[in-house]
Amino acid sequence: MTTQALTGIRILDFTQVLAGPFATQQLAQLGAEVIKVEQPGTIERLGFGYEAVKAIKPDIIYASVSGYGQSGPKSELPAFDGAIQAASGMMSISGHAESGPTRT
Repeated sequence: MTTQALTGIRILDFTQVLAGPFATQQLAQLGAEVIKVEQPGTIERLGFGYEAVKAIKPDIIYASVSGYGQSGPKSELPAFDGAIQAASGMMSISGHAESGPTRT
């Protein structure tokens, strides 16, 4: 059996939609053990926020992906390509009169 770069590394994956699952897929392909946890609700509410996890494992590497940032008025909103294009106004300058706005 070939040892890979991330053999022996365990990752808890609470991500959804695209960026997070894609990132953990890449880490798994490099040998990490990925434990996928579906439908997290919020990470803090479940007791897996950075401070709680760091208290258990101080050398943790903790990554969090958010379309609108970790804090602020839109931080709790889901963000993916179509939603960002619509919210930014980008879709208002695309498409045709017959079809309406389209994604880029």
